[in-house]
Amino acid sequence: MSGNVKCTVWILVFACLSASAVFAADGYWFERSDMPTARQEILPGACEGKIYVVGGWVSGTAITDVVEVFDPASNTWSTPIPFPRPIHHCAAVSVDGILYVIGGYANTEWQAWLATDSVMAFDPETETWSLRAPMIVGRGEHSAVVHEGKIYVTGGNNRFGDATPVVEVYDPVADTWTHLADIPSLRHHHASVSIDSLIYVVGGRTGFWGGPYTSVAALEAYAPASNTWYSLDDIPYPRGGLSAAALDGKLYTFGGEIPGLFPVTEQYDPTTAVWSILTPMKTPRHGTAAVVIGDTVFVIGGGRAAGVLADNSNEGFMPGACVDSDYDGYGDSDDPGNRCLTDNCPAVYNPAQDDSDGDGAGDLCDACPLDPDDDIDEDGWCANVDNCPDDYNPLQLDSDGDGLGDACDGCCVGARGNVVLDIGDNCLTVTDQSVDVGDLTNLISHLFIEFTPYCCLEETDTAPLAGPDGVVDVGDLTSLIDHLFISFPALPDCW
Repeated sequence: MSGNVKCTVWILVFACLSASAVFAADGYWFERSDMPTARQEILPGACEGKIYVVGGWVSGTAITDVVEVFDPASNTWSTPIPFPRPIHHCAAVSVDGILYVIGGYANTEWQAWLATDSVMAFDPETETWSLRAPMIVGRGEHSAVVHEGKIYVTGGNNRFGDATPVVEVYDPVADTWTHLADIPSLRHHHASVSIDSLIYVVGGRTGFWGGPYTSVAALEAYAPASNTWYSLDDIPYPRGGLSAAALDGKLYTFGGEIPGLFPVTEQYDPTTAVWSILTPMKTPRHGTAAVVIGDTVFVIGGGRAAGVLADNSNEGFMPGACVDSDYDGYGDSDDPGNRCLTDNCPAVYNPAQDDSDGDGAGDLCDACPLDPDDDIDEDGWCANVDNCPDDYNPLQLDSDGDGLGDACDGCCVGARGNVVLDIGDNCLTVTDQSVDVGDLTNLISHLFIEFTPYCCLEETDTAPLAGPDGVVDVGDLTSLIDHLFISFPALPDCW
């Protein structure tokens, strides 16, 4: 955290926060696939379960028209057609499967930062951009949020570089804008969210391009039903360039800048009117947005220093505690107290959590990902290739090469294959078809430790081990020694 935020170190946080804020090291951060293009001064938006990042600064004052889309389900990025022109400090939100990109700054030959009033709509199905009715007041560095199917735009800087109090609402069905009650606190670089019946606007700053800037601490709520604003408890760390998200009825804020860079994560509970300080960000940033997909907040891109150093980090945040050994955002299955979704491959980085056969084991760690009943003995081998499908046999030993594994082969389980003869062995079959000193060692072990008879040694056998009683004993050992060191005859079929 920067040295002059509200206190110099985290240890002093209690002394520096307002009475309504508490410190609670709560929440879990994890990494996702980096955005292909590093950039800042962006306000990504969600549409149909994916996150769209439009335009932004890529380096210095260079801006881009590139559009990149993150799919949290597969942890992958794609690149649809670009925005019609380079843009930065615009806002992106979606209604009914259409992404709306609102306002922002577009560089022109006669003005470096032209605050636009344009509204562009993107249809993911057809990958086409279309122009919609413009805002009443063109602006950049503003905030937009969807509430009950309509888009509410607050604050920002107008085309003269001044902070504007104008609030307006867009009706996508009618394609019209309506002027609403002005926001009480002038601000730009702020954030807004919708929770229940209210729209919350938090943080931001005032000041002309290049400063000096004054951070805004105000948290204000707007009631669309009555067109009324309410003042609430200030944010613990006043700053601009922060991100905000609504999850489970609570307001969360992330990062920000001036003075310095803020790593803070805060939570506001509207039911108790209490601010809490949560686990700080892995990568502190400003100039981006927090986007909710499911039960996760994603913070993508932004700047790693005040006004500079475009970043491509993509990190997710989940409230509560989480034990996650592979850092994929899903909790270990043997941790009964974690509040994250359970990981279907707890030892394998598996953010997509694909489970094609629906057996609870993710495809990346499932020996049989397409059939839930295909590994009956749970030894890691599917039944169609397991040489003992009903017996645990992870090594798949098959000493006699008959396709039946040693773990379930009723006869001729080899001394050579599993090295040591055991109760399951009932004749001496060796894969190399020759009796040697290794076999003698195994036989001695068998004779004087386990004393298991060999079913295959019958009276008709002519090999040295064919005792007349059909049982391997000390007399047979003498014959074996003769065989090894004197005669070396061919082995009978049983071997």
